[in-house]
Amino acid sequence: IDDKGTFSFSAEKVTSSYFT
Repeated sequence: IDDKGTFSFSAEKVTSSYFT
């Protein structure tokens, strides 16, 4: 499992919600 990938995925989702 790629922790970095999971983190990036979650981070992008959160950032998208925050910026949107």
